[in-house]
Amino acid sequence: MKDKYEILNQSVGQGSFGIVRRARHKSSDTACVVKAVKKASAGDQYRANLVDAGLGETLLRMSSEQPHDNIARYFDMLEGPTHFYVVMEELQGPELLQYIEDVFPITEAFVHDIVKQILESLAHLHGVIGLVHRDVKLANFRFRGPVDSSPLVLLDFGLASSASRPWDGAVCGTTMFMSPELVAHLVKAPQMKAMDIWAVGVILFVLLTGDSPFEDADIKAWGQPDTALQQASELVERVLARDELRVASECALALLRKLLVAEPTERLSAEAALRHSWFSTAPASGQERKLPVTREGYRKVRTASRTSEIRKPVL
Repeated sequence: MKDKYEILNQSVGQGSFGIVRRARHKSSDTACVVKAVKKASAGDQYRANLVDAGLGETLLRMSSEQPHDNIARYFDMLEGPTHFYVVMEELQGPELLQYIEDVFPITEAFVHDIVKQILESLAHLHGVIGLVHRDVKLANFRFRGPVDSSPLVLLDFGLASSASRPWDGAVCGTTMFMSPELVAHLVKAPQMKAMDIWAVGVILFVLLTGDSPFEDADIKAWGQPDTALQQASELVERVLARDELRVASECALALLRKLLVAEPTERLSAEAALRHSWFSTAPASGQERKLPVTREGYRKVRTASRTSEIRKPVL
């Protein structure tokens, strides 16, 4: 590790399994960040996902051969006696929700641009790379650099898995963004990508209203396979009738109805969602109006999305 990289003392983050520090690739003088993951803390499952299942190799190949502006770039994966080392680009911009708090209030036009970039990242991940992210949430999007000239980037691929392999049975991610079929253990390989799409629907609702569409107790109630999808469908109907959504354009609401669909086979794919009229037509009158949402609402959602995690080791 030290032969290839100069590890700087400045920490840029810390998780349950390691510290992220700024670094420099010696031969190319390229700035980067390195996450050192303790093997003793991460356990065998980390190796199984990163090495044995080929996730690390897939992420490196994606970054070098098929990069996308809206997806974080990985440079290297190394293994030492006591740590795994994950090397990736350093994102200089703010987290999405932090930026929203800073520039509050926002408009539907802003939400339109953000959701489009999120869907573009997933269209590439699902359709070109063949991965399912499995932890799509607001906290996993950050701007690459200064927001005015920088794309929004999807990061944290530690739960990602192949879209073509059978579901591994793991109920993982963040509760607020979990789909009904995941909670109910009804995931089928052909529809694994639909879990990410449900999460985009939750994100769209949050951005338009400053509130979560579902309570944790409601989501946990989907744990009964026989009734989960019916319960979720009835709850979605009530959620989509909430007064907070009256400020949104009909096009935005029409897309939301196609994303928050309890039956995974009926959800739009990321590519199909990008062809929706909300993106293909001229902005509707009123999209530049400020959304009547409180800053405190976004702040509560930001806190809730960090405290409802059910995860395994992440990259």
